[in-house]
Amino acid sequence: MDGFYGVADWQWWWQGCYTAILVIIGLWWPGWWCLRRLTRCSRAFCFWAGNVVGTVWLAIIAATSGFLGVYWLVYPYFIYCLITFIYSAWRAQAWWSWARFQATLSGKKILLYLLFFGLVLQLPAVFGSGLRRQFGLNFIMSNYHDGLMHIGFINSLSHQFPPIRPEINLPLSNYHYFSDLVLAQLVRLGVKSLHLYFQFFPLWWSLVMTGVIYEGVREVTRSRRVAGWTTLVFLLASDGAFWLTFFFPHGQGWDMASLDNGTDQFFNPPYVMAKVIFILAWVTLNHFWQTRHKRVLALLVGLLIPLTLFKVYWSVLFASGWCLVWLARAGRSWWRRGRMSSLWSELVAIVVVGIGSGLLLASATTGQAAKMAFVPFLWPKLLVSSEHLGWDEWALRQQVYQQVPSWKRQTWDYVLLTLVALIYVFGARLVGGWTSRQTRRYLSGRNYVFLVVPAVGWTFVGFNFLQGVGNYNSFNFLIIAAVALLIPLGVNCHVWWRTIGGKIFVIALLASFLPRLAYNWSEYLGQSLDGHGRVVNCSELELLANLQKYTTWDDILLVNPDNDRVRAGSLYPALAGRRTYVSSQIVLETHDLKLPEREQAARDVLHDTRLDIAFGLARDLGVDYVVLDDWDLMHENWEMPIASREAVWRSEAGAIIPINP
Repeated sequence: MDGFYGVADWQWWWQGCYTAILVIIGLWWPGWWCLRRLTRCSRAFCFWAGNVVGTVWLAIIAATSGFLGVYWLVYPYFIYCLITFIYSAWRAQAWWSWARFQATLSGKKILLYLLFFGLVLQLPAVFGSGLRRQFGLNFIMSNYHDGLMHIGFINSLSHQFPPIRPEINLPLSNYHYFSDLVLAQLVRLGVKSLHLYFQFFPLWWSLVMTGVIYEGVREVTRSRRVAGWTTLVFLLASDGAFWLTFFFPHGQGWDMASLDNGTDQFFNPPYVMAKVIFILAWVTLNHFWQTRHKRVLALLVGLLIPLTLFKVYWSVLFASGWCLVWLARAGRSWWRRGRMSSLWSELVAIVVVGIGSGLLLASATTGQAAKMAFVPFLWPKLLVSSEHLGWDEWALRQQVYQQVPSWKRQTWDYVLLTLVALIYVFGARLVGGWTSRQTRRYLSGRNYVFLVVPAVGWTFVGFNFLQGVGNYNSFNFLIIAAVALLIPLGVNCHVWWRTIGGKIFVIALLASFLPRLAYNWSEYLGQSLDGHGRVVNCSELELLANLQKYTTWDDILLVNPDNDRVRAGSLYPALAGRRTYVSSQIVLETHDLKLPEREQAARDVLHDTRLDIAFGLARDLGVDYVVLDDWDLMHENWEMPIASREAVWRSEAGAIIPINP
């Protein structure tokens, strides 16, 4: 079970070293081996991308073994990786020597600076959460909500498959769980999920993300400077909401919603993993276009099908771009030669990816997530509402124009609304849509078709459609569009930097990203250091530790559904590794899971002073333990049940009462 350690504890350092060993042997090594044999990519690119291929491969093995009922397969897999790693090191010592490692990084001072800058920029959002301190555990921002939810999934997946929602002990549906599945395999091998999620994974994947972007762009463009510029804009990217607030009533707008920026990456690990897999798949596709090797195409198929359950939106972006490029090439080939024989293998791969991704997605969803409702200008109207920019004048003018009517003024207002929304969401990333003859020297026309055209299409979808599950989560289409524009933006920055006027323009573009990043970074760092987030105090940690001691992972707990800490996050599934009858209702509601009947059933048990009836109701609900962490409730209604049922543990922090002692 989870331990709660601080950076000063030797157990935390041991956990970090043990995690590094598992990552090198079980993820990096098989990924490196695969890339070196299937592609002709540079050694440096294989060094970084090996982590990504190994991660995808481990997800496939874990999911396949889970569906087949042999979930223990991860143990022989890691043993096999260890044996081959040692054997290869013994047979050819040169590949793992310190000299070879230095050669891989030689001449890459820019990359080293970017790696360090990425760590400094990204880690304050998550690194300070979950560390044991004198007052308990501190969780900043959404780490208490989404972070604990993912840790609950990881703890659950480390014991059973298919996945469930441990907060309500029901099957997990309409959610991407492959990133949690990968981390769960490390937890099964002894890594503590709390520190893996908040410290070790962000540290590891921040380096991987920066390295893959830099070396991947260099593979495609054949330019280190373009790779450096592209990586820099990936790290700095932010929206333009702050600058708009100078022209609208809302004010400075530090609390304005931000869909994607460099400091917030690790609030959403599935997003980070899927983004890096997307970059690797894009590089692999370019490698296939150049070599036409079938083994490279097979590797691409193997990356894209699992990408669906890392984050389906990235699969959608890749599929749309790939299909557009294939149609353009097929049409040109047919027009010029009357045939397209060289494109059939690529078409077969596209069909296989489509079928495989569809089947995998169907096994993990109920189909409700795919239901899209057309709501014209939904996101632009939300962004200018009183909660954000406060441009209420726009809505009032539209009412007047509809009554008059004035179609010209109404149309112009909608054009202006769209422009404001584009600046709000994308900021300087909008410039990534610009192309010229000079930029196409580094990024081919088909890459612009692959990246920019789908970005335009999915921006339209994000602005005008409402998804069936997840409230307003069609904003994910805006996020993938924003990231797709960053690669051509990096190329543009390199081209423009050659002139004095271009340098000024590039500096202005980069400066437009900084206010949001600087504010967020200082806020996250301050909350991490000062303990001003949501605190789980020492008495609550004592209760959680005793839950680990006296209960097992498959026990179901009944907790107070009206407790604010319980409602806000997956406290017990994450920190105690135990399933609850109902908890984390605020997070569940964001996934369109409202269960008032469960909440009421829990209240009926907790507020009934008649011993036999209360415990009978709990047995009917399938509950194994009642957990009281609210002393007033325990004192008023449960003093007799605690005494008569002999609670396995009690203190002023709460009590653990068995239903079937």
